[in-house]
Amino acid sequence: MTTWSRNPRMIHLAQKLGFKKEAQIRKVRFYKEKYYDCMKYGILRDEWIN
Repeated sequence: MTTWSRNPRMIHLAQKLGFKKEAQIRKVRFYKEKYYDCMKYGILRDEWIN
């Protein structure tokens, strides 16, 4: 799952579902005169099924 650092609700949802932050690509999205990070989350199949 990929989102950007200006979307705290999506980040919270990913963490609540058990996703782990796998990458943070810094300063890739430019919005309203400011750069934001790209956040990538993932989960392994055996972590999801429990």
